[in-house]
Amino acid sequence: SAVSSGWLLVVLGTFCDIYFVFYLASAVVGGIMGQSRQLNDLKNTSLPIDLREKQGREAQLFEKVFGPGWQQIWKSMVRSLLNESFISPKQAASLCQAAGISLEGEMPLTHRDKKTKPIHLGRFPRLAAERLAFFFQSLKWIESQKN
Repeated sequence: SAVSSGWLLVVLGTFCDIYFVFYLASAVVGGIMGQSRQLNDLKNTSLPIDLREKQGREAQLFEKVFGPGWQQIWKSMVRSLLNESFISPKQAASLCQAAGISLEGEMPLTHRDKKTKPIHLGRFPRLAAERLAFFFQSLKWIESQKN
C-alpha cells in the first residue's frame, strides 16, 4: 500500500511537471515568435492616427491595402464601434470627419468640415482605442508582407 501510494505521488508529480514545462516552453516560444513578428506594440494607444487623404501616413497605408474606396471601409468600422456602444455618436462623427467623410450621408465633406488634425486614440474609450490601434498595427504588417 505504501509503495503504490509512492508510485501514485510520482505519477501525479510527473503530470504536474509536464504541464508546467509545457506552459513555460509555450510562453518562451510564443514570446520569441511575437517579438520576431513585431507584435510587442499592438495595443499602443498613444500613437496618433493621421487619416488626412493623400497626406496622412495611415490614410496612405489604408489606400495601399484597401484601394481608393478605403473611406467606406473606415466608415463601416466606425459604425461597428458605434453599434457595439464602444464610442459615442460624437466620437463616431469625429472619426469619420478625420477621414474626410460624414457618418450619415454619402456626400464627401467640404474642406471646412474636414478635420485636419491626427486622431489621438487616448481620447477614446480604452477598448475602442485598443481595437483601432491593433487594426492600424496590423495594416502595417499586412503592407510589409505585400512588398
